[in-house]
Amino acid sequence: MLNVNYSNYFISLVTVIRLFALLLLAGSTSWAQADQGKPFLWQVNDGSHKAYLLGSIHVFKRELYPLAPVIERSFKASEVLVVEADISSIDAAQYQQRTMELGVFDHGQTLSRVLAPQTRKLLSKYSQSRGVPEGAFDNLKPWLVNLTVITLEAQALGYAFDQGIDLHFMRAAKASGKKIVELEGMEHHLQILAGDPLDVQELTLRVTLQDLDEMDEALKRMMQYWRKGEVQALTDYMLEPMQTYPKLEPYLEKLLNQRNREMAARIKTLMAEGKTLFVVVGALHMGGAQGIPALLRAQGLDVEQMEFH
Repeated sequence: MLNVNYSNYFISLVTVIRLFALLLLAGSTSWAQADQGKPFLWQVNDGSHKAYLLGSIHVFKRELYPLAPVIERSFKASEVLVVEADISSIDAAQYQQRTMELGVFDHGQTLSRVLAPQTRKLLSKYSQSRGVPEGAFDNLKPWLVNLTVITLEAQALGYAFDQGIDLHFMRAAKASGKKIVELEGMEHHLQILAGDPLDVQELTLRVTLQDLDEMDEALKRMMQYWRKGEVQALTDYMLEPMQTYPKLEPYLEKLLNQRNREMAARIKTLMAEGKTLFVVVGALHMGGAQGIPALLRAQGLDVEQMEFH
């Protein structure tokens, strides 16, 4: 079996929903060029309390820091950091063990037995091109193979999981003594990733393998949308695979819409506790009528996308 240390890089669920375009990152444009639009940042008010809501990029390049000043100022003005999962405090050995518990076949089942011929061929071609020994993936379930492929490819392109915006602010919170609160937690994320039927896992792996050659260009396009705050354009682009693969629509409901409703309700509850929040969640959670900003607005809160200045 392939020896990969999954505790070294937590993959956001946002990356899985995009399937082939993978992770929200790209080139090294300066922030001065982003002034044409708005940051992926919202200010939320309930009449008495304030929160800042940042759509996150979960992996990044070191040269893209520092972030836009308005983002850093908003963090400094907050009292509590709120994240999907506090990956800065995970027990690496425990996370590795739990990942393998959920991601390894038992009772004699193998990956080759559950993959369609087309997917087996794509995976074999990929393994050969990357020097991965034949059969290295065979004990892993499709969702974990997909995770592994995404991870290896992103790293090969020079993208660092330890440079993600989430982790950037978790480190800053610890350094400044800010409290960190989770909206969901690591176990919840793993359960979502591992909980899909095998045929859905197989399809997501196939789409990832089919479109690996497009990853670099797709990442650049998504990053352009993110840097200019083009929320709907980013959302539409990231959800394009759903039009081609309608079988994934229930997956979208569980992976995105249901979680948005739960996180929006949790954010509103946390705001009522009276502390100024800085909330960091994946960028895909921001767009559309089911996005967190729209859901908070529907609950009577004032929600406005901020300006760079």
